Amino acid sequence: MLIQDTATLREHLSVNGSVEIENVKPYLKKAERSFLKPAIGLEQLDEFSGASPQTDTNEVFKEALDLTREVVANYGYFLYLPIGAVQITNSGIQVVDNEHTKTATDKQFKELQRSFLTSAHEALDELLLYMEQHSQHFPKWVNSACYSVYNELLVNNSETFNKYYYIFNSRQTFMALKPKMRMVEDRFIRPVVGDEKLKSLKVQSSKLNENDRKLKEYLQQSIVAFTIMDVLDSGMFVLDAQGMKMRFDVLPYEKAIAKEFKTNSKFKENKKIEGEEYLKMAVGLLKQNEPNTKSQEDKKDYIQITKTNGIIGI
Repeated sequence: MLIQDTATLREHLSVNGSVEIENVKPYLKKAERSFLKPAIGLEQLDEFSGASPQTDTNEVFKEALDLTREVVANYGYFLYLPIGAVQITNSGIQVVDNEHTKTATDKQFKELQRSFLTSAHEALDELLLYMEQHSQHFPKWVNSACYSVYNELLVNNSETFNKYYYIFNSRQTFMALKPKMRMVEDRFIRPVVGDEKLKSLKVQSSKLNENDRKLKEYLQQSIVAFTIMDVLDSGMFVLDAQGMKMRFDVLPYEKAIAKEFKTNSKFKENKKIEGEEYLKMAVGLLKQNEPNTKSQEDKKDYIQITKTNGIIGI
């Protein structure tokens, strides 16, 4: 296990002094199994779990190890909260409530749950980005199927999506959007750049030349715009003046004040035009630097480009 004692647990989240790791341990194990292992692979997880201050002095590895513990601590506590809020005995299930302690309200409980889940998502995103930036130190991850999944899309993390459309830095929202992004990439992007070029762009931007970095940015902006356009009517997301959240992330009392887009046809059309404009800019860049590349305009069956005078902002 990545977290072996209460002191390590308390390094990564603030818990009451009476909390002992024995109560949380089953949920820490489940957090490793359900959230961390699918992201980094079993071999990489085993390497982190077997690390110790005496044997591992590599600073890059130690930083990643610290992030893995932050991930597990927050996911673990998120999973533990429903059980931790009650006492289960042979007499049944009770809630502790006396003159010295008062049970948290439903609002407080759900906000705390969301806080742990958000912290866990953010730590996992940071871990994956850090490992990608220092991939030479994590060959077990790089050689795993998890790494291929991580890099399967051009927009491969919530930070990049958030840069072009605000999703509150939510990994939960990003993961829910991945199937739509995969469809957008297959329908609109692959016919423009081809399989080989698209694959070559799915590396760290720092490893690309200036033209390919710009091309990648245009395509990422196009993917985000088309994805937002496509999910508007799905019912899974809530959009307001700030950005977009999964409906799961919006608590009941927040729904009353959330200003959802009831009539979003204009917004949807604008996102379509925005996606098309960035796609045309990518086509122009490809024609300029790789004149033999077949352009999107030669493949009308994939998308009909809307004729506009420029990029339309929202």
